[in-house]
Amino acid sequence: MHRSAYEQMELCIQEYLPVEGPASGKGAYRVVDLGSRISGKQTRTHRALLAGHSIDYFGVDVQDGPNVDAVMKKPYRIPARSNSADVVLSGQAFEHIPFFWASMLEIAR
Repeated sequence: MHRSAYEQMELCIQEYLPVEGPASGKGAYRVVDLGSRISGKQTRTHRALLAGHSIDYFGVDVQDGPNVDAVMKKPYRIPARSNSADVVLSGQAFEHIPFFWASMLEIAR
């Protein structure tokens, strides 16, 4: 991931995701990272940005690889139950998704 994208995501996380977890007291935020696979010599991950936060990180991608917890067998279907995520983040996936609006509908699920 590009350094500037990483830095912008870091700012978003600092602004919108409290370190201590949900006010509801349920323990940890469930964070789904859409397009989490790292490739080549890439070293930056959203997982690393979230270190120190009270989160349950779940990285998904259409390809298996480093930083992927579950492979999306269908490109527009996140392998998670409906309403199971508190936060869905994605850094650099949407420019590679032909029907990005289908992904947005899936995120809303």
